[in-house]
Amino acid sequence: MLGSHLPVILAGLVNLMLPGPQDDVIAPPDILRLHVVGLPAGAPPVFGAFLVQCDGKVDLGPYGSVPVAGLPLDLARAVIADHLADRAGGWPVVLAAVQGFNSKQFYVIARAGRREDVHAFLVRPRETVANAVARVPGLAAVAARGGVWVVSPGGRVREVDWRAITKDGRAETNFALGRGDRVYVGGRP
Repeated sequence: MLGSHLPVILAGLVNLMLPGPQDDVIAPPDILRLHVVGLPAGAPPVFGAFLVQCDGKVDLGPYGSVPVAGLPLDLARAVIADHLADRAGGWPVVLAAVQGFNSKQFYVIARAGRREDVHAFLVRPRETVANAVARVPGLAAVAARGGVWVVSPGGRVREVDWRAITKDGRAETNFALGRGDRVYVGGRP
């Protein structure tokens, strides 16, 4: 059955080989929303929210568990479809989305004098600095006065031009955020 899903699997493998952070891959304890069509008549349905367990697998009930951790969503769909075809037969089509990227957090650190308020947020697709600042009520005013910086998990510090983003509509420093990034607002890191 693997042959029917080979183009999707190859596309997923190409994505895995690209350099850069793997923030778009599935990891525990993410939640997948699955809806499978094309199972044989009378076969138990696969529909709903499925937790990626600590071992990196999703439990599909009577069909067993499937390893999906470390895979991009397209490749996970193909692996699940192949697993179901082996167990239930038919030509299952897996409709899937990540309902919750629970494994991917970034932090907004608001500084005021000696005080620091730390806010942890789950990374959403296309998360940016402006999105992050907007998530904390009142923080945009602090950003306008005190500056904004992004520090990556590797320690790279990037300054954000808040005025360019908010007043001039320029997005050059409205950096995309990923797992482990820290956004400092109101004081240099």
